[in-house]
Amino acid sequence: MSDAAKSQKDPGEPAPVPIWIIPVFLALAICFVMNLWGHVEEAPEPVTRAQPYLTTDSVRQPSLKPEVTIDSFTHKCNSCHQHFESPEPTRLDRQRELIAEHAEIKLQHGNNKHCQNCHHPKDRESFVDHVGQAIPYNKSEQLCGKCHGPKYRDWKLGLHGRRNGYWDESRGPSKRLTCVACHDPHWPTFKPIAPAPGPAHPFSNH
Repeated sequence: MSDAAKSQKDPGEPAPVPIWIIPVFLALAICFVMNLWGHVEEAPEPVTRAQPYLTTDSVRQPSLKPEVTIDSFTHKCNSCHQHFESPEPTRLDRQRELIAEHAEIKLQHGNNKHCQNCHHPKDRESFVDHVGQAIPYNKSEQLCGKCHGPKYRDWKLGLHGRRNGYWDESRGPSKRLTCVACHDPHWPTFKPIAPAPGPAHPFSNH
């Protein structure tokens, strides 16, 4: 084979490693071991500025039973309402002053100007649907669905309101809050809520 053929480089042969690479990497290794660049401070704990806004508690604490406690005695709604007839619905009943255990109620709920739009006229421990049938007290979302059909549909799909736990209920428990856990049924408009703090760097102290 001629010298020209021997000197011709094979295209698939890798290029030789420059000899200066070895001392450079050796010097860098020594620098890291001896920590020549000084002490590296540990990252501080992230600042959780929005912690109060991450609670899973409901906005309200609605009554879970149709009863009221007065001086350590518990009374059912029908305990009082069975003794007198409810007044006939009129458009002026919103202006009528409520008394006794209902004195603090302020009715500001659209066209609902009378208690019997929602409460059963004979059984005050139940609600009432459009045809006069009773809705159980613990199914208040069905009452809201009388007028708020689209919102009721979204609530059942998990698009409106709030759910705690797993979206995929096959993986774990899921708790769905009802309408009254967030909205006051007599005055459902939300009062002003303080906004959550703006976005910030997770390690920022400012």
